[in-house]
Amino acid sequence: MVLSCIHYILNELYAMITSYYRFLGLIAAAFLLQSCFADRYDSGSSQLDPDNAFIAGSVVGESVSENQSGMVSTFSEAFAVPTESGLRPGVLDFPGASTAGTQNYTHSFNPETGEHTVQFTRTTQDVTNQTTEHQLVYIFYDISGGTISDPQAQASQIDAVEYRGSRNGEIENDIKQSFFTRNDVLFLTGLSDQTATLTIDGYHSGEGRYLSLQNGTQTAESEYTLDINYLDIQIDKEKVQASRNFRRGVYGALSYESVQRIDQGSGPQTQIINGTIDLNGDGTALLSFRQAFSDLRFRILDGDLFDDDEFEGRVTQVDLSNRLFTIANGQRIQINDDTVFDDGDFNSLEEVSAALQQNIRIIAEGDYFQPQEGENLWIATEVEFELEDNEFEDFVTQVNLSNSSFTLADGRTFYITESSDVDYEDGLASLQDVATAVQSGLPVEAEGTFSIDLATGLRMIKEVEFEIDLDSDNENVFSTFDEHVVSVNLSEQSFTLTDGQTYFITEQTIYDEDSDYFSLEDLNDALLQGEEIEAEGIYTVDTETGQRIVIIIEFDD
Repeated sequence: MVLSCIHYILNELYAMITSYYRFLGLIAAAFLLQSCFADRYDSGSSQLDPDNAFIAGSVVGESVSENQSGMVSTFSEAFAVPTESGLRPGVLDFPGASTAGTQNYTHSFNPETGEHTVQFTRTTQDVTNQTTEHQLVYIFYDISGGTISDPQAQASQIDAVEYRGSRNGEIENDIKQSFFTRNDVLFLTGLSDQTATLTIDGYHSGEGRYLSLQNGTQTAESEYTLDINYLDIQIDKEKVQASRNFRRGVYGALSYESVQRIDQGSGPQTQIINGTIDLNGDGTALLSFRQAFSDLRFRILDGDLFDDDEFEGRVTQVDLSNRLFTIANGQRIQINDDTVFDDGDFNSLEEVSAALQQNIRIIAEGDYFQPQEGENLWIATEVEFELEDNEFEDFVTQVNLSNSSFTLADGRTFYITESSDVDYEDGLASLQDVATAVQSGLPVEAEGTFSIDLATGLRMIKEVEFEIDLDSDNENVFSTFDEHVVSVNLSEQSFTLTDGQTYFITEQTIYDEDSDYFSLEDLNDALLQGEEIEAEGIYTVDTETGQRIVIIIEFDD
């Protein structure tokens, strides 16, 4: 089996080289993996017709994709740290691996090798049905090259990460069925705060079966092997932190080689396909073939290829006099009276121009045609302009009640207006509660979407949800209780629960809006009348007095 061959070579290399610089040896020896595929197919043909190129490009695009278990999806895993309860954000404030749909999670650590091994299954059922089995191996290094046993507690000491990931799975949606095995080896450097970009060296290998569908009927099939080598991959830290995804912050080039047995209904043809992949940093990639054939572009999000009449890219320039805009790949696109504007964050070229002058990054997508072949001028028949980054998810560090704003850990400030849709969870009922919780040190997380006020450049909230995230990172600072109340001490403003512990109310204590009692006086009266009352809440321990100080409380009779 090809997979067993891959595992054999990787394991042998790891056994032979003990230093963490062994990764360079892995990359240099990656060409040995080609021997695993040597007898898989006949030598085949390097000629590539347009139909086969589209199928081949679909395979490569999915294998690179961010949300369909492709190469870019490994970045969020590689920058995380494994714990007993799940993958957590690592040393950088990067998007962590999602826990949605995760089952059967296990974590183990081998002190002899420094390897953290994680296994889990992830299932998603939305537009795309996807089930994937993951096995991930991490080794964390400090600046001296020694391994780190507790990367969560020692996050500030992490200088480099070695990551190996294996994924087996299947994907099904309206246009395809895909069955795959994918393996990635990555080495991450530049993790310190001293650098604006970081570098990823790596290697990707995969094999699988890809079925192209149209109206539920199979139109083409490809059995394939694929190898991708990192040539020069860099990540813009600030851009990834702002957009909360990797597809709009990854730049550089990859080389690839794929052997595919493609069947479009007239019998299989074996193709040897190779070339380069350029990641543009705007959510798209350019797939080039060594064979004489036009380049293809695909979306890094899902790997889907652009049709000939589709475009997407970051707007880099606007020419209002000629009603033109230019996107990151250099294409000049013109708007005329027939151009249809889809609902977006900007509804005219004038608004786009004004936003660019305030250094606001904008993505344009839509349909177009080229009136004169060979000329870099395209006419947009449909266009939508959106903020490159209109979503956020981070911890709140500051609240300004005077102007209804809050600031996140990434430094961005957002403003709540009368039209903002605001949702409060976990006992929070107002922005005042959020401010009180933040001042108490509670980890309040805000997640939502925003728009830009073109006159001021301020980020205006469309919708936001505030919730308290008491994960394992905070278990030594904040704790919860859920017991029945046995007594109240009004002079001390405290109450005692059936566990024997006493908890103190302060002026900063937040009463949950669903609480049946909003003062200890009312609580005491209810107890005297024989009511049985349950108390549920969050507290922290005062390090000087040892008292348990209640942050949020709900009394329920």
